[in-house]
Amino acid sequence: MVNDSPFIQFLPYLTAGIAFFCFIVLASYHTAKGKTKHPVIAAMIGGVFVLMPPFALVYLTFLIFRKDLES
Repeated sequence: MVNDSPFIQFLPYLTAGIAFFCFIVLASYHTAKGKTKHPVIAAMIGGVFVLMPPFALVYLTFLIFRKDLES
């Protein structure tokens, strides 16, 4: 690599962060559809927790193990 710019060096981390954000938000929404009355709010909470990755994974685990809504 011949004198790459700082942006080019930072690009893989940025891409990984965006992919993690998309994964957590979509997984939160999909999981919350059957477990809460407001899946969009659950997805937004998951998106906020992406800033602290361990909390995002704990939140997703919480949603997975939560009981389903009764029809």
